[in-house]
Amino acid sequence: MNSKNLFFSYYFKHKDSYDGIIQLLKNRGYFDFKNGSLDEDNDAKTENQIKNDINAQINWAGTVVVVIGPGTYTRKWVNYEIDYAAEKSKRVVGVYLYGQSSSKVPASLRKLKNEGYKELALVRWNSDSIVSAIRGTNSWDEGDK
Repeated sequence: MNSKNLFFSYYFKHKDSYDGIIQLLKNRGYFDFKNGSLDEDNDAKTENQIKNDINAQINWAGTVVVVIGPGTYTRKWVNYEIDYAAEKSKRVVGVYLYGQSSSKVPASLRKLKNEGYKELALVRWNSDSIVSAIRGTNSWDEGDK
């Protein structure tokens, strides 16, 4: 079975949904994965320490999964993580939280789409769609607008 190194970018307010996507991927058993995400308990205190921790984990990961829900687009670190992932030519997969496909997409994700970034997907909360996007299928679901 293939193993994937994933970094999950999410608004800490949506921690339960972040836990949900981890469980969804584990339960489905589509692939083995290692999670390099940081959480709000990270010991980094300064902005440079936070950036260094984020950068190290994204450098390690093959794919950055952006969990999108209400307010995610306002989060400085979510946009930073997307920008850094693109700078390092990482695959970026946006996933709307379950039932939240009307949520605004982070500006950095939209920018990648507009610039024609090749390793990009935006999908709804559906295990087959999420796994397909992580595996490399490029798709863009505008959600419920």
